[in-house]
Amino acid sequence: ETLNTCVFNNTISPLTLRTTTLKLSRKELIGKLGKKGLKAIPTSFSPEGILLNDPPPVSELPFLSEGLFIIQDEASQLVTSVLDPKAGERILDACASPGGKTTHIAQRMENKGEVYALDLTRDKLALVEEMCRRLGIKIVKTLKGDATRSLPVLEGVTFDRVLADVPCSGFGTLRKNPDLKWRKGEGDIRRLSELQGAILDNLSGFVKKGGVLVYSTCTVFREENEGVVENFLNGHPEFRLESVYGVLPEKCHPLVIDGYLKTFPPKDGMDGFFVAKLIKKD
Repeated sequence: ETLNTCVFNNTISPLTLRTTTLKLSRKELIGKLGKKGLKAIPTSFSPEGILLNDPPPVSELPFLSEGLFIIQDEASQLVTSVLDPKAGERILDACASPGGKTTHIAQRMENKGEVYALDLTRDKLALVEEMCRRLGIKIVKTLKGDATRSLPVLEGVTFDRVLADVPCSGFGTLRKNPDLKWRKGEGDIRRLSELQGAILDNLSGFVKKGGVLVYSTCTVFREENEGVVENFLNGHPEFRLESVYGVLPEKCHPLVIDGYLKTFPPKDGMDGFFVAKLIKKD
């Protein structure tokens, strides 16, 4: 299995798009891409995803500048499916840059409600703001802050749903980022798991009673995934783990393991992601 994983991670991945359904349907976008001579097919699991085989350079992709889609892996698109945002809610995306999941949340909310996008620097938030402009997203407010520390600007504010798409080692994305093999080591995994735990601890206070806290990574290691969630639940009895089965369509159920959404590159043909859904008890 290790050998298969290493061989798979040395292959070139297809380009995956996410349709801006505020502007057109996936079927309409596939038709428009087909008229440009591109081989576009729907993704297997994400209802908004499109696979492009043998694509041109990104700079030459038609309709990208018009905001009809963004480039986003299918597994990453499924994170928002687990969060399951609803129109009119108030939602916090706590590690928002560059804005793929932020804009997906707003898109699922039909541009109705409030999405707060938090990140460390103005430069990172500028990426989120630019993507919102391009996609026609109107409900995102950007906030500069550290998700591991108190956030005075949000004092007294609680959210229906909070997404903690945390910094991680990224080893689920080796096909797209092969340099990670030389840049990350075991020490990084230990350091990052501590950071991830600190983010969850801090964000838990912003979830309203009965609200949802979703934890996600793009890595495959237990230390950054199940281990972080289990440590959090041990220290936070006011939260419980809820299986993601209920919010995912039936075709996604093979991706659910022990209640978590877990994708693995050689098996599922997409990036390796881990997603947990936590509920704050009433």
